[in-house]
Amino acid sequence: MAISGVRFKTSSFVARVPPGVVVFLSATVWIAALLRSNFFADDFYLLANFSGFNNLFNVHLNEGQFAVNIFWILGTTAFGYGSAVPYLLLNSSILFGGVGMWLVACRRRWPATCGWWVAGLLAANAAWMTTALWSANSTHSAALFALGGAMLCHERVLRAGELQAARSWSLLGATAWLLVVASDPLYVGVVPIIIYCCLIQRPHLLRSAGSSWLTNAVLLCNVLLPCLYFALIGYPQKSAVAAYSGSSLRFIATDLRFYLNQMAPSAIIKAVYLSLGIVT
Repeated sequence: MAISGVRFKTSSFVARVPPGVVVFLSATVWIAALLRSNFFADDFYLLANFSGFNNLFNVHLNEGQFAVNIFWILGTTAFGYGSAVPYLLLNSSILFGGVGMWLVACRRRWPATCGWWVAGLLAANAAWMTTALWSANSTHSAALFALGGAMLCHERVLRAGELQAARSWSLLGATAWLLVVASDPLYVGVVPIIIYCCLIQRPHLLRSAGSSWLTNAVLLCNVLLPCLYFALIGYPQKSAVAAYSGSSLRFIATDLRFYLNQMAPSAIIKAVYLSLGIVT
């Protein structure tokens, strides 16, 4: 048994080496690029408009992306205007934290080795570089951070032993789902994931003695809060911008092809993604 256990641990370690190498190499590229980066494009507009706390609740300037207000107001207050590096470090930390929380939250759904391969594939396609190395893309980092937090809350609901604790974690998850869409209305696409999580949580919450209507109300908050933000604030403010005024459902197929090319640019990566999906 001991020998087989050693073999199993060795094979698991060997299987983690390729994604580990990819993550390491990607990290070195990120560090080199970080040290050579500066403000550009939308960064100057955001620096000018969110200096100080005057526009903290201005939903017109941020185009429905409330994470913009928080990131740039705190950034200009803490870092000033001399260098983009502190902004990029903060932005990258938010992004890495979100991905890390998401991987931890999903570890029950796949073996640890699969988690390493998922992390390696995310690093290998380099799509995250455009987010980590551009301060204006902190909206995406914040959305992914909130997504990771929401999935962690979902796992805590399922592991909670007391009904009150489970409801509290579910409400905290509702806040996290709201922050996903409030960070960037484009992430309203997470609604099917929210509904899936609510369907998984509901039997667990109803197993304990308690009011079913209160449980349903808590779960409804998970879905309603991000949808209401999108409908009342996010979409109206986003579509008021000329670049997004032509939004329509007819672009879904084009968008899916774009993200597929970004996240899986080669047949090999597509095959690995498919294999991981079958395994998990």
